Amino acid sequence: MKDIVWRLLKRNISAGQLIGYAVANFVGLSIVLTAIQFYRDVTAVWDDDDSFISRDYMIISRKVEGLGSLTGKSDATFSDADITEIESQPWVRRVGEFTASSFNVAASVEMGGRGMSTALFFESIPSEFFDVMPSEWNFDPADPVVPIILSKDYLSLYNFGFASSRGLPQLSEAMIGMVPLKVSVSGNGRQQWLPARIVGFSSRLNTIAVPEQFMEWANERFAEEPVSPPSRLIIEVSRPGDPAIKEFLQSHGYESAGDKADNGKAAYFLSVVTAVV
Repeated sequence: MKDIVWRLLKRNISAGQLIGYAVANFVGLSIVLTAIQFYRDVTAVWDDDDSFISRDYMIISRKVEGLGSLTGKSDATFSDADITEIESQPWVRRVGEFTASSFNVAASVEMGGRGMSTALFFESIPSEFFDVMPSEWNFDPADPVVPIILSKDYLSLYNFGFASSRGLPQLSEAMIGMVPLKVSVSGNGRQQWLPARIVGFSSRLNTIAVPEQFMEWANERFAEEPVSPPSRLIIEVSRPGDPAIKEFLQSHGYESAGDKADNGKAAYFLSVVTAVV
């Protein structure tokens, strides 16, 4: 019986067909195994909280055109309705507001027998939007030491721009964290000097950040006017590089810091390739 079946098969299937079937199965199996391995490798990137593919952060503000606020007609802040509309976009995970200081800020420091002082500004955002979170990131009015997170760009500007041209020492992140600072906060007929310390450097935020507890405490004591609505927002984006992001920003007159809407195109392309595979 087996011989009869085999003779029938040999009449309809040639050796070339068998070889073709074998090669096709081998190629197909290779494609399937490669796709499975690719999926396993990429899944770890997608699931990582710090993944550049699964999420990204973008800081947006309104465009300032012409004479800006000099004419008294420009409003660079975001209303509650604006924030609600942004939160409703499908590519938005969550939105954080920048709270600016409504009081005067000055800082002084002494290094190598030389003293320096400068006017500053402070901003605060919700802690979950930071890329660094030092253990000292809190503020207690009973023991008022102000922790500060700086942008890494500021340290680079000091080391390779200001310090090199003025003959001042260049500082590492660890060293600058040990430099004692004094911060003056004033307004509403009051002034107070507080010790401060730089506790971290952020690659994500281009600002001088302080804890929200300190900002609320200082605005309540030293602000002469009510706190203004936010002029900048930080957005956690679920689909970096999505063309809808750029279209939304352009249609509403918003702009992103560092052109983040374009920087995520590679990640968006990789996500499409992953879906195809």
